[in-house]
Amino acid sequence: MERYYIDDYGRTLREDDDTVVADFNVKLVTVEKYITAENKCYEVFTLDFYKDEFICRYKLSPDELDKQNYYDIDSRLLLSPVVSSASKEIAYFIRCQVTSAEIKEFKFFDKLGWHKFDGEHFYCAGDTLIGSLDNYFIKEHLSETYHLEIDRDMTELSALEHTFDLIKIEPEITSLIFVFGLIGIMRQPIKDANIKIPSALYIDGNTQTRKTTTSKLLTCMYNRSLLESDISVSGTRVNSTNIKVEELAEKLKDTSFILDDLYRQSDTKLRKEYESHVRNLIRNFADNTPRSTARSSYEINCQLIITAEYLLKSLTDLGRTVIVHVSKPINSERLSYCQKQPLGLSTFYYYFIKWLSVNYSKIVERLRSEYITFREQAKDHKSNYERLYESWFLLKIVFEIYLDYAIEVGAEVNKKSLTDGFYRYVQKTFAFESKILKRVKASEAEKLNFSRELISMINSGIIKVTKKGDNCFGKGRYLYITNNYFARKLYDKYGKVFSAKSITAYFRDRSISEAYDDNTNKKYRGKRYLVLNKDFLNEDANDINDKIDKLFF
Repeated sequence: MERYYIDDYGRTLREDDDTVVADFNVKLVTVEKYITAENKCYEVFTLDFYKDEFICRYKLSPDELDKQNYYDIDSRLLLSPVVSSASKEIAYFIRCQVTSAEIKEFKFFDKLGWHKFDGEHFYCAGDTLIGSLDNYFIKEHLSETYHLEIDRDMTELSALEHTFDLIKIEPEITSLIFVFGLIGIMRQPIKDANIKIPSALYIDGNTQTRKTTTSKLLTCMYNRSLLESDISVSGTRVNSTNIKVEELAEKLKDTSFILDDLYRQSDTKLRKEYESHVRNLIRNFADNTPRSTARSSYEINCQLIITAEYLLKSLTDLGRTVIVHVSKPINSERLSYCQKQPLGLSTFYYYFIKWLSVNYSKIVERLRSEYITFREQAKDHKSNYERLYESWFLLKIVFEIYLDYAIEVGAEVNKKSLTDGFYRYVQKTFAFESKILKRVKASEAEKLNFSRELISMINSGIIKVTKKGDNCFGKGRYLYITNNYFARKLYDKYGKVFSAKSITAYFRDRSISEAYDDNTNKKYRGKRYLVLNKDFLNEDANDINDKIDKLFF
């Protein structure tokens, strides 16, 4: 700062040669530090500008100083036209004042959902922070977009009793959807307990069975007053692009996202496109492995709810979801009754999350302890198919935690009766799903599993994995193989022609292969290859097993 001084006209001059750098004086008043739960720090400078007298106050990020056009702030703020480094020199002049400026620190919430500061847990619910904390700031986009609307006339107990009404609408269906929504809210404590989370719920039923309305009523946390007309912040249509879904879903950290309306599209090409889209998203969410491209990389940090008029015909897809089947229209009278209090669920969420934040460590320890016991008992579990088995554990324990909260609030709850009923609903749902999976398995058994065939041929030496550019080679986490080479080996084994189109479609529909945007196979050194993800290839080869129908019963 000693390199500059202010003359009698309020201009900033170099001290050594009296060169005018700027036709104004600037004072750094405060440095605001915004610190995230990941210990990232964003600073904002509050600056007062003068020339003889006060001109204006303005806030700038320190990163913007070196290239800031001060004239855009106020036409009286002019840098010297003859000093090429004027902008950087004024930036230096400002930064030198940091030691004398007032420092203000804020906890900065740049994502929705759970955050941890100084050992305490807080939940950012858009324009509302749940948890006791002073000096905090929520990212403007979040506070403007996501509104946790609360009915201030509802007591904590009445909000809780509203959820009892919700799960009674169609108990076998609505209790599961509601608890799946609670798993979304509790996603972070579940992760902290080192438990893998089942992230995809598939709600299947004919048209006009009120699947979407029910899903929104039971799980949507934000902007509840627009529940009837708008799901843009908590979901989108199935015809949206993958990148659109991933972008919207990433923001809904620790809650649920609805992918709505997979229906029997009459256009075959469009139907296959939508089905492929849904398959990709199921794999991404259920396996917590989002796509990562040069243009986008999103986190999977919420639950996915799919509403559909029919089931996909693939075990590897359906096996990654919890299927809730809606066989007849959901009771409209009970739905209407609950819709009269659209803010009832968000009010419950507010109180429930507040309770979770106070008891966070105990909840995590309980989850961890009971999961260890659950896994120790798994040695008696004969099935190799684990996804539903682990979903059963989470649905069960989250429902129990919900009831423990209810008892603590003062609700009259017969815990044994409610848990026994809920367990029966889950068991019935999973028994139905096991039949679906067994039926799909039987239909798939009639078709060749190309993943299993390919791995078997590689292991037996029928297919040679050699150097790059040959018919089959490895590169990173991908296997490259020409379609013709694989088809020829299949013909040698079975005496049957498998078209390149059918082989390509098999791997594409299961999201095992990488392709160009027009779905053509990728090229390497001028030759086209099936580019297969090794992990997905292995998983598809092992996804079908003889004990799928046994599950955990």
